[in-house]
Amino acid sequence: MSKNLMINLSFIFANLALLSLLIWPYGLAALEAPAPAAEPLPRRDTVPVFIDYVLTAPAGPEGGAMRKRREPPPARVFRKLPTAEKVVALTFDDGPKGTLEKLLAILADKGVPATFFLLGSNALNKPGLVQAIAAAGCEVANHSWAHPKMKGLPAEKVYWQIEACAAAFKAMGVEALPYLRPPYGSWDKGVQEACTRLGYEIVLWDVDTRDWEDSNPTRVLDRALKGLKPGSIILFHDGPAVTLKVLPQFIDEAVAQGYRFVLLSEYIPEG
Repeated sequence: MSKNLMINLSFIFANLALLSLLIWPYGLAALEAPAPAAEPLPRRDTVPVFIDYVLTAPAGPEGGAMRKRREPPPARVFRKLPTAEKVVALTFDDGPKGTLEKLLAILADKGVPATFFLLGSNALNKPGLVQAIAAAGCEVANHSWAHPKMKGLPAEKVYWQIEACAAAFKAMGVEALPYLRPPYGSWDKGVQEACTRLGYEIVLWDVDTRDWEDSNPTRVLDRALKGLKPGSIILFHDGPAVTLKVLPQFIDEAVAQGYRFVLLSEYIPEG
C-alpha cells in the first residue's frame, strides 16, 4: 500500500470518527425522546431577553391525506362569574407587595378566600409571600411579568410576559391557575390567541374600586358596594394603604347583604 493511500485512508477514517461523534448525541436523543428543557428563569437584576416562539402549525399537504390539526376554541373572557347565585370573588392585582401579609390577615380573620394576580418580577423576589398565599387557602394567577399594556404588543412579547411569570411560579413550587389578567385590562385578539395556545382564560372584573388612585376610604368603599351584584369579580390591589382600611368594611357589608365569598376556580369551569 502506497504512503499517499495510507494518508488518504487515515484522513477519511478520522473524518468518519468526527462525524459519528457529532451525529451520536442527536441519534441518542431521538431514541430516548426526552422532555423539552424548561425555559431558564429570568435574572432578578435585569429584564431578560425575549424568547422567540414558533407557533405555526405543522406543514401538510392542503386537502391531502394528512388530517388538519383541530384548533382549540378561543380563550374565554370572564368579566364576572357565570352564575346568578349571590356570590362574589375578591381579586388583588400587582403583588406580592408589602401589604400582602396584612391582606391575608384580614381575609383569615373574616374567613373569606381571594385570588391574587401576581407579577412575575415581584413574585420572583418574594417567594415566601407567594407561598403564604397558597398556604392561606387563596389562589395565585398570572398578571404578566412586568405589567405592560399587552394590547398591540408583538406576539413574542405577549408570550414571553405570560410564560416568564408562569416560570417564576413553577420555580417556587406554587400551583397557579391558568388565568391571565392583562395589566390595565388591556387585551386584543393577539393576547387572546396567546392565551388560547397556552391554555389560559382571560379574567377581568366588573367592579373596579380604583383603590390604586383614590386614597379616600369612603369613595373606594362606595364604588365597591354600588357595583356589587351576583357573580361580581371585585378588583382591589396589593399595595394601597386605603385597601387595608376598606376591605374589612366591604366584606362585612357584603355578608350583611347575603353574599358569600368564593374563589374564581369554584365558578369558572374548565375549558
